[in-house]
Amino acid sequence: MAWSILKSSEDSQDSANGRKLNKEQPSYPYTLVFLDAAKNAPQGTEKVIDAPYISIGRDSDCLISYGDEFPMVSRLHAAIEWSEDSYSIRHLSNTNQTLLNDRPIARKWFLRDDDVIQLAPSGPRIKFKLPLIINTKSPKKGSSSSKLDLHNIALVTVIVLAVLLAILMVYLTVGD
Repeated sequence: MAWSILKSSEDSQDSANGRKLNKEQPSYPYTLVFLDAAKNAPQGTEKVIDAPYISIGRDSDCLISYGDEFPMVSRLHAAIEWSEDSYSIRHLSNTNQTLLNDRPIARKWFLRDDDVIQLAPSGPRIKFKLPLIINTKSPKKGSSSSKLDLHNIALVTVIVLAVLLAILMVYLTVGD
Protein backbone atom coordinates (compact mmCIF):
# COMPACT_ATOMS: atom_id res chain seq x y z
CA MET A 1 0.00 0.00 0.00
CA ALA A 2 1.48 3.38 -1.00
CA TRP A 3 1.34 6.28 1.41
CA SER A 4 -0.11 9.44 -0.03
CA ILE A 5 1.30 12.66 1.38
CA LEU A 6 -1.04 15.06 -0.36
CA LYS A 7 -3.44 16.77 2.05
CA SER A 8 -6.92 16.98 0.62
CA SER A 9 -8.03 20.17 2.35
CA GLU A 10 -4.90 22.32 2.54
CA ASP A 11 -2.66 21.25 -0.34
CA SER A 12 -3.44 21.23 -4.02
CA GLN A 13 -2.41 18.40 -6.35
CA ASP A 14 0.69 20.48 -7.17
CA SER A 15 2.27 20.36 -3.70
CA ALA A 16 3.42 17.86 -1.09
CA ASN A 17 4.49 18.62 2.48
CA GLY A 18 4.08 22.32 1.62
CA ARG A 19 6.58 22.05 -1.26
CA LYS A 20 5.84 22.63 -4.95
CA LEU A 21 6.17 19.50 -7.06
CA ASN A 22 8.11 19.39 -10.32
CA LYS A 23 6.06 17.76 -13.07
CA GLU A 24 9.25 15.99 -14.30
CA GLN A 25 9.49 13.97 -11.09
CA PRO A 26 9.04 10.18 -11.17
CA SER A 27 5.72 8.50 -10.60
CA TYR A 28 6.95 5.17 -9.24
CA PRO A 29 7.21 4.18 -5.59
CA TYR A 30 10.18 3.17 -3.45
CA THR A 31 10.10 1.18 -0.22
CA LEU A 32 11.23 2.08 3.28
CA VAL A 33 11.96 -0.75 5.72
CA PHE A 34 11.71 0.35 9.35
CA LEU A 35 14.65 -1.26 11.15
CA ASP A 36 13.41 0.56 14.28
CA ALA A 37 9.78 1.44 15.01
CA ALA A 38 8.22 4.80 14.10
CA LYS A 39 4.90 6.21 15.38
CA ASN A 40 2.87 4.54 12.63
CA ALA A 41 5.27 1.78 11.55
CA PRO A 42 6.31 -1.09 13.83
CA GLN A 43 9.84 -2.47 13.56
CA GLY A 44 10.25 -4.57 10.41
CA THR A 45 7.37 -2.86 8.58
CA GLU A 46 7.83 -2.11 4.89
CA LYS A 47 6.05 0.98 3.55
CA VAL A 48 5.78 1.82 -0.13
CA ILE A 49 6.19 5.57 -0.68
CA ASP A 50 4.77 7.16 -3.82
CA ALA A 51 5.89 10.78 -3.46
CA PRO A 52 8.76 12.92 -4.76
CA TYR A 53 9.37 14.51 -1.33
CA ILE A 54 8.80 13.27 2.23
CA SER A 55 9.88 14.73 5.54
CA ILE A 56 11.17 12.73 8.50
CA GLY A 57 11.19 13.87 12.12
CA ARG A 58 9.22 14.19 15.37
CA ASP A 59 6.80 16.81 14.02
CA SER A 60 3.30 15.42 13.46
CA ASP A 61 3.31 16.92 9.93
CA CYS A 62 6.22 14.67 8.89
CA LEU A 63 5.21 11.67 6.79
CA ILE A 64 7.68 9.52 8.76
CA SER A 65 7.08 10.62 12.34
CA TYR A 66 8.78 9.58 15.58
CA GLY A 67 7.56 10.14 19.13
CA ASP A 68 9.16 12.00 22.02
CA GLU A 69 10.82 8.72 23.08
CA PHE A 70 13.38 9.65 20.39
CA PRO A 71 14.73 13.01 21.67
CA MET A 72 17.73 12.65 19.34
CA VAL A 73 15.36 13.01 16.36
CA SER A 74 14.73 16.66 15.49
CA ARG A 75 11.22 17.94 14.77
CA LEU A 76 12.23 18.27 11.10
CA HIS A 77 15.28 16.03 10.84
CA ALA A 78 15.66 14.94 7.21
CA ALA A 79 13.86 14.52 3.89
CA ILE A 80 13.93 12.07 1.01
CA GLU A 81 13.52 13.82 -2.32
CA TRP A 82 13.74 13.25 -6.04
CA SER A 83 16.39 15.42 -7.70
CA GLU A 84 18.78 15.13 -10.62
CA ASP A 85 17.26 11.81 -11.83
CA SER A 86 17.78 10.11 -8.46
CA TYR A 87 16.50 9.98 -4.89
CA SER A 88 18.56 11.66 -2.20
CA ILE A 89 18.49 12.15 1.56
CA ARG A 90 18.68 15.77 2.72
CA HIS A 91 19.89 16.58 6.24
CA LEU A 92 17.65 19.31 7.75
CA SER A 93 18.46 19.32 11.47
CA ASN A 94 20.58 22.06 13.05
CA THR A 95 21.33 20.02 16.18
CA ASN A 96 21.29 16.30 15.39
CA GLN A 97 23.20 14.33 12.74
CA THR A 98 21.76 12.29 9.90
CA LEU A 99 23.84 9.24 9.01
CA LEU A 100 23.87 7.16 5.84
CA ASN A 101 25.42 3.70 6.19
CA ASP A 102 26.98 4.76 9.53
CA ARG A 103 28.56 7.92 8.05
CA PRO A 104 27.29 11.44 8.84
CA ILE A 105 26.10 13.51 5.88
CA ALA A 106 26.48 17.27 5.71
CA ARG A 107 23.57 18.37 3.50
CA LYS A 108 22.52 15.94 0.80
CA TRP A 109 23.54 12.50 -0.39
CA PHE A 110 22.19 10.39 -3.23
CA LEU A 111 20.54 7.14 -2.17
CA ARG A 112 21.22 3.66 -3.51
CA ASP A 113 19.36 0.42 -2.98
CA ASP A 114 19.75 -0.97 0.58
CA ASP A 115 21.19 2.26 2.02
CA VAL A 116 20.49 2.64 5.75
CA ILE A 117 19.40 6.07 6.97
CA GLN A 118 19.92 6.75 10.68
CA LEU A 119 18.57 9.76 12.54
CA ALA A 120 21.42 10.57 14.97
CA PRO A 121 24.15 8.11 16.05
CA SER A 122 21.84 6.44 18.59
CA GLY A 123 18.62 7.11 16.68
CA PRO A 124 16.19 5.04 14.64
CA ARG A 125 17.20 3.45 11.32
CA ILE A 126 15.34 3.07 8.01
CA LYS A 127 16.44 1.04 4.98
CA PHE A 128 15.84 2.57 1.53
CA LYS A 129 14.81 0.16 -1.26
CA LEU A 130 14.55 1.14 -4.93
CA PRO A 131 12.09 -0.54 -7.29
CA LEU A 132 13.60 -3.29 -9.47
CA ILE A 133 13.24 -1.35 -12.74
CA ILE A 134 13.02 2.41 -12.79
CA ASN A 135 11.67 4.64 -15.54
CA THR A 136 12.91 8.20 -15.01
CA LYS A 137 10.86 9.76 -17.80
CA SER A 138 7.21 10.48 -17.20
CA PRO A 139 4.77 10.08 -20.08
CA LYS A 140 3.47 13.20 -21.78
CA LYS A 141 -0.27 13.73 -21.91
CA GLY A 142 -1.78 11.90 -24.84
CA SER A 143 1.25 9.65 -25.44
CA SER A 144 1.08 5.91 -25.04
CA SER A 145 2.90 4.21 -22.21
CA SER A 146 4.46 1.76 -24.70
CA LYS A 147 7.25 4.26 -25.41
CA LEU A 148 8.26 4.13 -21.76
CA ASP A 149 8.19 0.36 -21.80
CA LEU A 150 10.84 0.20 -24.57
CA HIS A 151 13.55 0.83 -21.97
CA ASN A 152 12.26 -2.04 -19.82
CA ILE A 153 11.90 -4.35 -22.85
CA ALA A 154 15.49 -3.64 -23.90
CA LEU A 155 16.74 -4.32 -20.37
CA VAL A 156 14.84 -7.61 -20.11
CA THR A 157 16.11 -8.63 -23.58
CA VAL A 158 19.72 -8.06 -22.54
CA ILE A 159 19.21 -10.09 -19.36
CA VAL A 160 17.59 -12.99 -21.27
CA LEU A 161 20.41 -12.99 -23.83
CA ALA A 162 23.01 -13.04 -21.05
CA VAL A 163 21.30 -16.03 -19.41
CA LEU A 164 21.08 -17.88 -22.74
CA LEU A 165 24.77 -17.19 -23.40
CA ALA A 166 25.66 -18.55 -19.96
CA ILE A 167 23.61 -21.71 -20.61
CA LEU A 168 25.30 -22.16 -23.98
CA MET A 169 28.75 -21.81 -22.38
CA VAL A 170 27.88 -24.42 -19.73
CA TYR A 171 26.51 -26.78 -22.41
CA LEU A 172 29.68 -26.42 -24.52
CA THR A 173 31.93 -26.93 -21.49
CA VAL A 174 30.06 -30.02 -20.24
CA GLY A 175 29.75 -31.45 -23.76
CA ASP A 176 33.57 -31.76 -24.10
